[in-house]
Amino acid sequence: MVYRATPLTESKKMECREKLLASGLKLVLEGGFGNITIIKVAQRSQVATGTMYRYFSSKGELCEDIFRTATEIELSKVAKTCQQPGTPTDRMNQTLTEFAQRAIKGRRLAYALIAEPVDSMLDETRLQFRRAYANHFSRLIEEGIQTGEFCEQPSMISATAIIGAISEALIGPLSPENCDPIESQKLTHDIVSFCLRALSAK
Repeated sequence: MVYRATPLTESKKMECREKLLASGLKLVLEGGFGNITIIKVAQRSQVATGTMYRYFSSKGELCEDIFRTATEIELSKVAKTCQQPGTPTDRMNQTLTEFAQRAIKGRRLAYALIAEPVDSMLDETRLQFRRAYANHFSRLIEEGIQTGEFCEQPSMISATAIIGAISEALIGPLSPENCDPIESQKLTHDIVSFCLRALSAK
């Protein structure tokens, strides 16, 4: 007789997986992806180490799934502000401002998501999510071109450049090696002002 998982069994498996990812995310918050090991996540989740391998084949897969979980949350916030009411300039301003402010507030996690070296698998996933971010900004730029708020430009190239600019500008200040205090208001203002100038926003 072929075994078929019941809805209850599947639900419990999903709950356990989410618990493991939540524990892993807390470890990243505390010390980046370098703080992640299969054993640490198992101990934090109060499960046997062997249980981890039912859900993740390796540390690399675990790190990738933690990355996806955290980045999807951030991407949904960006999508929400891009699509809210208001002029394209106002929405671009607010989206970039809130993105930078969240990154500065949660600097250890933000650095881990933006730039921390992990492995080639995660590098490819980062590129996929950058394209997802760029898609939201591209649509917003196209709206701004139509209303005359932004100059004529290839929207996807500009959106990709904006994502690159804000990410690169945050890497240094967010780096764990940076011991200097972050002037969050000034840093956010400077980054957002640059991005809006690049779009020729009025």
